[in-house]
Amino acid sequence: MRKFYLFCLFVLLLQSCTAPSYVFKGPNQIGLDFTQGRWLLHNIDNKYINEQAVKDFTSFTGNRLSETATTKGLLIVTVPLQPDKQLLTDLYNGTGYDYYINIKDEITKDDIAAVEIGNNNIHSEGSAGVTLEVYDLKNKSIIYSQTVVGSTQKNPNATGDVNFYKPAASLVVGSYNRIIKDIRSKSKVK
Repeated sequence: MRKFYLFCLFVLLLQSCTAPSYVFKGPNQIGLDFTQGRWLLHNIDNKYINEQAVKDFTSFTGNRLSETATTKGLLIVTVPLQPDKQLLTDLYNGTGYDYYINIKDEITKDDIAAVEIGNNNIHSEGSAGVTLEVYDLKNKSIIYSQTVVGSTQKNPNATGDVNFYKPAASLVVGSYNRIIKDIRSKSKVK
């Protein structure tokens, strides 16, 4: 009897869940060569993404990764996406690192709750994305740039009294994970 209740609960959850969709916004990127050079990761405010990025890029570079927040003698400045050559020159001269990893996350819509009880007909959606860029500081160029945007919206045909949606903060994590999967599949790692 317990298995029957678990099965009914499983079917209810499947019927009331809405899967998010993720879209790569940038052009198809080639992989990165992590086998050489010193890498500097710009720390971001999203603590979970920052911790994941440290783990991921440390495994890619073989312990040749430093963080802006923990490296002594660095002034922490915000580096915009698509920086100009002068800023890349200044970063190289000021840090001495070969590569700079810049990650930005953004929640654009957060109108949807993770769990909705009852069936209301208000249109709700969530949207969030991550942009990850890697700069070759010696050559003053952007060698990787990718944006992934995740979105979810309320299912207007939802029949259950309880509906589950992925919140915007989770869409950020999903977007980051897709970029890392893209980098891992195309890159040369140590």
